[in-house]
Amino acid sequence: MNILKIMILLVIGVGVYEWHGLSTLIHPVAKSSVTVNRPNFLRESLIYLQCPRQTILSVENGITIATAKTGIGGLLLASLLYTESNFRTTDISHKGYRGIAQTPTASMIPEVDILHGAMILKEKLYLAKGNMLTALQLYKGGRNSEARKQAYNVMVVYSNLIRRAERIQVVG
Repeated sequence: MNILKIMILLVIGVGVYEWHGLSTLIHPVAKSSVTVNRPNFLRESLIYLQCPRQTILSVENGITIATAKTGIGGLLLASLLYTESNFRTTDISHKGYRGIAQTPTASMIPEVDILHGAMILKEKLYLAKGNMLTALQLYKGGRNSEARKQAYNVMVVYSNLIRRAERIQVVG
């Protein structure tokens, strides 16, 4: 995919998001307290989560862009994408949600879809008054037992990645 097309889609996506006034619903998200001094840690985490080789670079770029635009940590986004679609860009849920982030509209371009998913999660975080578990539950479909279970699964994957990061810092 041409990088120019990707950038145009990102600009359009962010512009529509801002045009609808959704940007005013968003508040800053605290960064994770774990910082890894290894430049490839996100990629290592994606490999650990078995992200397909053919998409790993676009997923890594998408997470990096989404983190810069929304402030949501890369490891949390990686955990969300892992539980949503197992990093498959062509997945379609039984509710009709599509793509790597399982959003109602998907471009099938990982960088664009990851940013869109991160913006949705950030909006849900605002609605949940900063409670990440509740925000994930809303992202996963609402306040029901299935969404609660899926949100908990995201947090389990995220906790495992954080523990890996902490172990690497202690050892490295």
